[in-house]
Amino acid sequence: MIRKMIFFIFSIIPALLFAETKVNPDSLKVYDVPSITVTSSRAKFLDSPVPFNELNRTEISNSYTTQDLPNLMSEMPSMTFYSQNGNSIGYSILSLRGIDERRISVMINGIPQNDPEDHIVYWIDFPDIASNLDNIQVQRGAGLSGYGPAAIAGSVNLTTSNFVNKKGVKLMSGIGWQEYGSGNSDKLQPITNKMSFEASSGLVDNKYAFYARLSKITSQGYRDRSWTDLNSYFVSAVRYDDNFSTQINIFGGPFSDGLAYTGLPKSYISDASLRRSNPAYGGWAYDSTGKTISYYTDRRKQEIEHFSQPHYEILNELTLSQSLKVNSTLFLYTGEGYFDVDGSWNNAEGYRMTKKYGFDSTVNPANSLYRAFVLNRQWGWIPCVNWVTGNNEITAGLEVRIHRSEHFANLLFAENLPPGYDPDYRFYYNRGNRNIFSGFIREKYSLNKDLSVFAEGSLVHHSYSITDEKAGNLYTTYLTTDGKTVGNGAELFNINYLFFNPKAGMNYLISEDMNVFAFAAYTSHEPRMRNFYAADDAFFGATPLFEGDTIAGGIRKYDFSKPLVKPEKMFNLELGWNWKTENYSASVNAYWMQYTDELVSSGRLDINGNPIDGNAPGTLHYGLEMQGSAFLLKSHSGNLSLTANATFSKNTILEYDFLTSTGVKISLKGNDIAGFPSIMGNLKLHYDLKGFRASLHLRFNGESGTDNFGNLLTTDSRLIAHLKNDMGGYYVDNTLESYTVLNADFSYTFKNILSLQDLRLHLQCMNLTNKLYAAGAVGKEFFPAAGRSIFVGIELGI
Repeated sequence: MIRKMIFFIFSIIPALLFAETKVNPDSLKVYDVPSITVTSSRAKFLDSPVPFNELNRTEISNSYTTQDLPNLMSEMPSMTFYSQNGNSIGYSILSLRGIDERRISVMINGIPQNDPEDHIVYWIDFPDIASNLDNIQVQRGAGLSGYGPAAIAGSVNLTTSNFVNKKGVKLMSGIGWQEYGSGNSDKLQPITNKMSFEASSGLVDNKYAFYARLSKITSQGYRDRSWTDLNSYFVSAVRYDDNFSTQINIFGGPFSDGLAYTGLPKSYISDASLRRSNPAYGGWAYDSTGKTISYYTDRRKQEIEHFSQPHYEILNELTLSQSLKVNSTLFLYTGEGYFDVDGSWNNAEGYRMTKKYGFDSTVNPANSLYRAFVLNRQWGWIPCVNWVTGNNEITAGLEVRIHRSEHFANLLFAENLPPGYDPDYRFYYNRGNRNIFSGFIREKYSLNKDLSVFAEGSLVHHSYSITDEKAGNLYTTYLTTDGKTVGNGAELFNINYLFFNPKAGMNYLISEDMNVFAFAAYTSHEPRMRNFYAADDAFFGATPLFEGDTIAGGIRKYDFSKPLVKPEKMFNLELGWNWKTENYSASVNAYWMQYTDELVSSGRLDINGNPIDGNAPGTLHYGLEMQGSAFLLKSHSGNLSLTANATFSKNTILEYDFLTSTGVKISLKGNDIAGFPSIMGNLKLHYDLKGFRASLHLRFNGESGTDNFGNLLTTDSRLIAHLKNDMGGYYVDNTLESYTVLNADFSYTFKNILSLQDLRLHLQCMNLTNKLYAAGAVGKEFFPAAGRSIFVGIELGI
């Protein structure tokens, strides 16, 4: 490990010290009309006092074929990801500075994308969206995000393309091969296909423009039964008047996939055949030694998912004067779908088919499969005003978001069902309600031509409630500590939070190509709905997570005004330096992020594959981020450039007592926090000559812990006993090993050939050296990255 770190550090030093900026082809493009996007959260180089990076349209198209967006963004500083099915077409989990995407604020055209109930960004919900992106900007730390969930780790701003300057029709087709190397005679097998069609009118009568794109991506997946079938659409229309513009976007796509959210034993990762396994939830465990697998059960092929989440956006931009501009966004996101899950572990009581619920049979169902439904509706309004006067710039905005959901499940199949069993019988049902109201005001003041300061304050109100909860055909009821009964179809609880989040910063322009900045922020982040009550899991034992006491007979009384999980609070300090000339650029950023009540992983996944977390009273993250680029060659023979970035960090628990089921407290003070590599980085070599482009991308991730226990996992007898008895089994290895992976892209674009505007050929090779490694892990579960894969695509511009 030390030798790998030394090699990586010394390999990037030349790029960091002698860095040169790549020419940005997109910056040379002249747009006839403004982009209609809420831009209050976007940063500007040499001007904004926050660390950030961008990928422009050209960079996106050079690297993107079929993979999930987290894969594409992983070449940016401090970003890592892993794919549940291995090949990054389906469910991918993104981390920024080691912090998962539940604390990363993600927006498309300024509209929040984090699920209001669980805060996760399900990238699969907008398949092939990268084909419609003009820009990806990632801000690290609290950043300038004025909308959506607080950026505890950072924010991702996705801006869809300005298609006005594009006119014509484009067809794309591609096929991908996967190398398995598991002893089969045909080791390289075709598993991925992509087809797409897009048409753009260009600007019509200097006022209108229309755009449409359809695509389909299918993949067998890398792991067994982890297939995906992704359908995508993006339709847009725009009208431009003298001082007013309106754009309507409709995008999304129904998809289906085979579930693959359970990780593997670590020993499987290095085995070319076993690493493709797809076990059931809770489908394997170690024996008492924590090393030998005691049992293993494959996931049933019937465990699948189907979901669709259309996005409807109306974006307006009103220019009242040269100094005053108003943006407004109205949006509606709907989502509806289900996932089918093995329930053979459940019994008649869990499925609510006992006498209590009107059933006469006492026989437990066998070999069951149940379908869990989710229906979401979220709508909102996001207005923003920008006023520039003299040396002063003021930006103010509001956010109104209303979210409603329904959750229910019924049995698809089971043996030994009671006579006359209704297949539409819902053994659980509940409604979720989330309201978010916020407002912010930001002022940037230029003290002189070189020095500017800014300050921002935002006020955010969150409310949560669950209503209409049913167990089978009966409404649930709960006792409160003041003797009342709640539930019975009415509101179970209503939690409200009011946060004030201040930010301040300064930017000093040392010269026209160099600046330094400082940024400080205090921000709060609300818990997830599941942190209050995982109502969907009540059929197998989940209960409300509120303070209370237990009375005679084991009946629990709750104080629904006092949830056990607390909001996260963070103080963030950023200090940075940037240098950019026509030929050189480099930057260094130091960060300090101190948390109170950070939600850290317990080392377990829930039944849906999401990490189970809890508050750590005190944690600290600090580090150094460096990046740069250099032209190694600029001549008539082509341009050869090298880019590099690296992050060195320390992520420590300051205060956290882990509580065992017997009430024993085990201090984790001083331990590293799970999921945080102390070193990570990227190297990218890029060559272009006229229509030919080639790049090699080397990504390195240092080792990290899969839980917060560190050496206590093998030395503390109390923890060992707890894991053996209460957490699904003991394990001895909680280290995700470091890895280095090499990817390559090659393309050539022919212009005006065979009556075509252009013809582009694209060859992509992921994991060029066919390294067998795990890209992510939680507790005992490790997630394999796919071996070598090749994708060949062709685009025709008509």
